[in-house]
Amino acid sequence: MSKPTQDALKTFRTLRRVSQALRLDTRKVSLELGLGKAQLQALSVIHQQPDIGTGELAKAMEVQPSTASNLVKPLIANGLVEVEHSKLDRRNDQLRSTAQAKALLKQAPRPWSGPVLEALQTMDRSTLESLQHALDQLLHTLEPTRSHMR
Repeated sequence: MSKPTQDALKTFRTLRRVSQALRLDTRKVSLELGLGKAQLQALSVIHQQPDIGTGELAKAMEVQPSTASNLVKPLIANGLVEVEHSKLDRRNDQLRSTAQAKALLKQAPRPWSGPVLEALQTMDRSTLESLQHALDQLLHTLEPTRSHMR
């Protein structure tokens, strides 16, 4: 690999700072509630869509089904989610939030919130569209690399 350009290094550093801001916000929620932000999002979706299946949850969260399943396991273990397996096919399940989850969600921040989202909301539409386009290009370029990591 050739030496990175100054522009590439500057952008890389900026992306690291954004990533750190996202991690700090996630850590804060985790410490306050004992749940990661992704778990909180999963719990919120389950609460809003009673009897949702793990596959539907994955689609709603835009994650792999195995990721959704891994997010739900501790929620079940901690009594925040109940699961009912289909009698016909045990792979099909129905997830429901519990009263304990409802109480926790009342004190939790919205799943799609935080300083990064608030900062994005201050930007004009043209800037957001340009940023989205550039990030889409970056992700497209990374796709071959990401597929090897799975």
